[in-house]
Amino acid sequence: MNDEQIQFMMVNILKQLAMIPTDDLETYVSDIESNNQRFENIGAILDPTSYRNALHTGELENAKAMLKITKLMLDARRAIDEREVLVKKYQQKRIDND
Repeated sequence: MNDEQIQFMMVNILKQLAMIPTDDLETYVSDIESNNQRFENIGAILDPTSYRNALHTGELENAKAMLKITKLMLDARRAIDEREVLVKKYQQKRIDND
């Protein structure tokens, strides 16, 4: 992937994540993380064919990478939300002082 393709992917991910409420996104990320861990821990026992296929096609590693990206974007969103709270707080202080 070149820089332009990476930037395009980042913008698309951000657009999609921005449409999901933060609480819902946190729940989704937690659920996916649990599912991935469960699949890694017991997938070879319960469904060896799917597990082997996921390893050979890179599907498992891709899922981990996408989850990592989503978690980082969620962290960025939390930071933006925290900043907005601070901005509103200081705007209110300014109004109160005038």
